[in-house]
Amino acid sequence: MTQIQQQSNATRPNDFKLCYRPCLDGVRGLSIIIVVVVHAALPDIRAGWIGAPFIGVNTFFVLSGFLITSLLTCEWDIRGDINLKYFYIRRALRLLPALMMMLVIVTLVSLFVRKPSQKLTVVSDALLPIFYIANWTRAFGLDRPLLFAHTWSLSIEEQFYAVWPLCLILLFKNTSSRGSTITWVVLVMFIVIVMRTLMVVGGVSSERIFNGTDTRADSLLVGCILALALSNGFLPNSTFSKAAVKVCAWISAAVLFALCFRHDFNRAFAQEVFYPLASISAAAILLEILTSPKGIMCKLLSQPWLVFVGKISYGLYLWHAPIFMLVFNSGLSRETGLVISMLATCGATLSSYYFLERPILRFKHTFSVIQ
Repeated sequence: MTQIQQQSNATRPNDFKLCYRPCLDGVRGLSIIIVVVVHAALPDIRAGWIGAPFIGVNTFFVLSGFLITSLLTCEWDIRGDINLKYFYIRRALRLLPALMMMLVIVTLVSLFVRKPSQKLTVVSDALLPIFYIANWTRAFGLDRPLLFAHTWSLSIEEQFYAVWPLCLILLFKNTSSRGSTITWVVLVMFIVIVMRTLMVVGGVSSERIFNGTDTRADSLLVGCILALALSNGFLPNSTFSKAAVKVCAWISAAVLFALCFRHDFNRAFAQEVFYPLASISAAAILLEILTSPKGIMCKLLSQPWLVFVGKISYGLYLWHAPIFMLVFNSGLSRETGLVISMLATCGATLSSYYFLERPILRFKHTFSVIQ
């Protein structure tokens, strides 16, 4: 065994294992329900819950940072290395097939119903999500891609996935302990927050701040820090610490619920305060459900129906926005359009999950280095 492996295994806790946790799918399920319901809701309901999609997507960011870092850290602790080739293959297999199917089908339908003068725009819009740059076109005020505008968040995650494993390897190789690694990541997170604040003070547009990978990276990094902390044995073992985590988690849930009703996420105060507050609150909830599997919050998030929604959340996120846009712009009444769009979204999501995503997920395990 190499010296690196000996050091890694020495710091690996015995009482926290990243196995499958239904409650994490429950977090996904609740987050995507919030996003879809608000996007599909009648105008008066949507106006009241305008902050809810931000909370849902931001929670996805925190959870993604946590899961990816947990998997990479576990691989490093076991092997003393991270197989980047296999990591990128697994990411591609998980994300690209469902995305490509959605883009092709929605583009073909849109070409059929759009005017000839709009068809070139439809095709060009479909290319942006393929290269995961939709967030930057929105950030710089290009308002593209219109039909696939929701892929801005997927673009941020993929850009992060491309860079973060390399950064993590560099940190593991050049820091003396897991605690030192955490310190560096915390420092980078604060740099992101300070940089965003300076941009806000400097008058940078809200679209640039909302859609930029650099200005939203702190949400992902909060999840990364949580994963690194748990891998370093940061577990609430005493009665007081467990109670403190539980109280913080419920307060955080109340904070996130209250933020769902905010209308000012494009204003300076929200970008300086609410952005990091939402991320830290989501991380507090994750810490509670991960360390208290028998707690009330974990049980609530482990309800079978909610877990199932979490399992199909990727396809649900991919399909709901373009279907809503196509149906709602077809001239049908709001109520009729809502019924048709929800049925079409459910059908497309379930088809994607059962006939494409799940079979590919079984094949994806071929490229797993941890058995």
